[in-house]
Amino acid sequence: MRSGALRCHQREARRGEVEELARELSVGRGEAIFGLLRRRVRRAPLRGGEGTKDDDDPSEALPHRPVRHVTGGRSTLGRVGDVMTFSIRRMARDDLDLAVTWAAAEGWNPGQLDAETFYATDADGFLVGELDGVAIGSISVVAYDDRFGFLGLYIVRPGHRGKGYGLALWQAGMAYLAGRNVGLDGVVAQQGNYGKSGFASAFRHLRYEGAGRAGLPRPVDVEPLGAFSFDEVLAYDTRHFPTERRRFLEPWLAMPNLVGFGVRRGGRLAGYGCVRTAHRGKRIGPLFADDPAVARSLFAALAETADGQPLFLDAPEPNADAAALAREHGMTAIFETARMYTGPFPSLPLAEIYGITSLELG
Repeated sequence: MRSGALRCHQREARRGEVEELARELSVGRGEAIFGLLRRRVRRAPLRGGEGTKDDDDPSEALPHRPVRHVTGGRSTLGRVGDVMTFSIRRMARDDLDLAVTWAAAEGWNPGQLDAETFYATDADGFLVGELDGVAIGSISVVAYDDRFGFLGLYIVRPGHRGKGYGLALWQAGMAYLAGRNVGLDGVVAQQGNYGKSGFASAFRHLRYEGAGRAGLPRPVDVEPLGAFSFDEVLAYDTRHFPTERRRFLEPWLAMPNLVGFGVRRGGRLAGYGCVRTAHRGKRIGPLFADDPAVARSLFAALAETADGQPLFLDAPEPNADAAALAREHGMTAIFETARMYTGPFPSLPLAEIYGITSLELG
């Protein structure tokens, strides 16, 4: 068989294995996905310097063909020889704190209290991979509803990358989100791999860094977000996100390290923004506004709360006014991701999105 045809045959065989595994894991019991996905792998020397986070290409199959055993809705992938046991389970609440710490180590700079809101949004949507009982990998696959989900926190710890653990986490996570349009923010190094796994790039997000400015007068049109009803804020938020996210927004706005503001125009909410304490400095998110004037007012109020600390904003590149706003405040782009989806791109008013909420949950 010619090499090209052989590679095609191998890809089809691997795709069949992945699809079969997904069917086994989604037989109607959540524990079939989250209870125990075990793989036995040959001991191999640890390899450092393999790149970032999730070096396993999710479009590739396992490096060796496994022997599959299925008992009581649990799928075990076994290998013969000197072995270690890799298992995947649903995270407990404390596990998520560890995953967020890993994300901070990767330079993503999540908020210090983000984990509480993340877990309240979908407690079933966080998986941890363990090697002989020690956590070495994570993935978040939050199902906002039956149509849309978001993937993040896809991390394999250094020293364990390139060995198939990330692939197993990816398969279990995507099985949980089956049937939904899935979004993610992919780092540059992994965008090609995500593309081979069915994700398409919609646009880039740029992270800007600057400094808060203490002592600035608050614009007169800015009000504390508590002056607006939650339903009004939720309705405005839903206009700027692929789906309603009540389960997320309620605990998000209640975080003790978060400050929110809104602007009222013509008797209605015309924009709102939040800033929270991150592992380093402060992060703005979200920042949604009807027009640049509203965005400037909100940004000024949010930046004042940072009081000279580092300040970060993740803005969609198609919104040129967001970039201009960042430059006006002396911010520079330091990091980029690609917003990617498995299905049709959601119809969002990008001209009104000056800052997304988080890289982990969208």
